[in-house]
Amino acid sequence: NIIAMRINGELNQITVYFNIVDTNGNFHWIDYPQLPLNQWYHLSATYDGLKLIAYLNGTAIDSLLEEFTIRYDDSPLDIGYASIIWQEYFKGNIDGVMIYDY
Repeated sequence: NIIAMRINGELNQITVYFNIVDTNGNFHWIDYPQLPLNQWYHLSATYDGLKLIAYLNGTAIDSLLEEFTIRYDDSPLDIGYASIIWQEYFKGNIDGVMIYDY
C-alpha cells in the first residue's frame, strides 16, 4: 500500500496522489488537484472494500468505485520516504499522521 507525495519544483506546485495495490498487483489511485507550495493541507483517503475516497481539508474531492482486496506484505511502513528502490525523501513537514484499521 502506498501513499505518495511528489513535489514538482518547476511548476511551483505539489502533485499528490493516493495509491493502493491489490492482490493481483493492480494499482488503484486518485489524483488530488495541484496544490500551491508553502501552505498546510490535510490529506486523507479511505477505502471500505468498494469505494476509495480522497479528502482534501476534510472535503471529499474524488472517489473511485472498485471492489478489490488490498495487498498485504510485511514490508515496513515508511512515511516521508519512497522505499529503498527510489530512495526519495519528502522535503517538508509532515504532522499529525494517523493510521486506522476498522
